[in-house]
Amino acid sequence: MKNATSNRVVPIHNKLLQSDFLDYVEQRKQQGAIQLFDLISRGDDLDWLKGYRDAFGDVLDACHFKAGQRPTAYSFRHTVVDELQKAGIDEQVVKTVGMNKQYY
Repeated sequence: MKNATSNRVVPIHNKLLQSDFLDYVEQRKQQGAIQLFDLISRGDDLDWLKGYRDAFGDVLDACHFKAGQRPTAYSFRHTVVDELQKAGIDEQVVKTVGMNKQYY
């Protein structure tokens, strides 16, 4: 996290739950891992988020999002919140996704 206010609660899709994702999270905790995924710094500027952005782009490609017309890694949370609001999801649920500050 960038800072304490960056912490969010995000719902986990049933497919991830069925694939033992929470077991993976627990395993990482038991290993004393600070991050959920092993990311390393890359590039001339040693940007440790580059691997995440590349992987996120691959996921968006696989979901058939078109370049220039898709959310960026930075804006993805805001896009989810906007789409939930457009779908008429209860405001309290939307606020929970976008703003809750609990730890995983």
